[in-house]
Amino acid sequence: MFPSLDGSTTPEAGWQEATDGLPVVPGDTNDYEDVVEPTLVPEATATPTRPPAVPTPYPTATITVEPRQEAEPQQHLGTDHEDPWSQFREGYRDAGGNPAWEETLVCVVSKEGGFWIGYHGQNGYWSRAQFSDGDTWPKVRRFLISIGVTPNPDEPYVVGLGVGWWANQISHPSHKSGWRETWALCQN
Repeated sequence: MFPSLDGSTTPEAGWQEATDGLPVVPGDTNDYEDVVEPTLVPEATATPTRPPAVPTPYPTATITVEPRQEAEPQQHLGTDHEDPWSQFREGYRDAGGNPAWEETLVCVVSKEGGFWIGYHGQNGYWSRAQFSDGDTWPKVRRFLISIGVTPNPDEPYVVGLGVGWWANQISHPSHKSGWRETWALCQN
């Protein structure tokens, strides 16, 4: 079961409960930067140490290390990995999205954003689903992290997970916490 806004599930050990009921990942500042600044130690206080020499019973071998390749973007290869809308639908369903809302939310997301990539908080919104920077995106992001998914706003499957989960956390996707104006456009 996924964590809910009402705190009905127990967070994993080592996590603390946020005021919105979602687990807070230790060290997660919600500043959307996963960069940790190094702590510099002045040379006068730094004491270099060497590990003690440990004899090994095994012969030494030469290891060849290949140059590091850039990581491929995380992709969810579902039934039709070429079609982003199939990926979105699969994520929506995997998050327990209400089947009665699925087609309307596909319409909503298609009208909210015109592209799958590039929504990284510049105008206050994240992903094609336009999760708000100060409210919904931090909650969706913590949900994704809590289930072991990288919160990549450019990946249709991940956006589908977020939309499916968020739609179940609010009273209805057509209300203020959802996509009120766009939902109305998609009903006509």
